[in-house]
Amino acid sequence: MDTSNLVTYAELFQLLAIYSGIWLALLSLIGSLAVAWYVRDSNRRDQDNERRHQELLRAISRLYHHVHADGSPATVPLPDADPAVPAPAAN
Repeated sequence: MDTSNLVTYAELFQLLAIYSGIWLALLSLIGSLAVAWYVRDSNRRDQDNERRHQELLRAISRLYHHVHADGSPATVPLPDADPAVPAPAAN
């Protein structure tokens, strides 16, 4: 039997290491892409939420300035409400 064409255990181990390295690199690349997509999407959602929070504050401030442009206080009592505080009930 001619043994010159047989593969040795060292060569098999090297091939196994090479293929394992390739799979590890591919899985790492896929994992990195998934994490990058998640971070990008999370940042986009945070920016959208911040933009909406800022738009809401701008709308509230415009409404406040519109309602209180004459310098009136923020709380306006109703004209038919009695401003006096009722006395506590006796025991």
